[in-house]
Amino acid sequence: MKVLVVDDEKHIRDSLKRFMELEGIEVVCAENGLSGKRLLEREVFAACVVDLKMPGISGLELLRWIRNEGLRTPVIMISAYGEINDAVGAM
Repeated sequence: MKVLVVDDEKHIRDSLKRFMELEGIEVVCAENGLSGKRLLEREVFAACVVDLKMPGISGLELLRWIRNEGLRTPVIMISAYGEINDAVGAM
């Protein structure tokens, strides 16, 4: 299983990667939404873990792109900013 982690915070990417690798999951990391999009154009992932708020392409914009492209990849949205409007928008 290969998972894509997209987060602009290096320590978050590294922590998620370490945790998932301990569970035997292959992890590919992207430092922003644009890098995540480029990886999704080239590779197939079992799931994505995406930060909601990032500079450039936000996590919500990346989620919209994933759905518009018809990708059926499950996406887990994460955020340090827990606003209800953001959660509703992601759903």
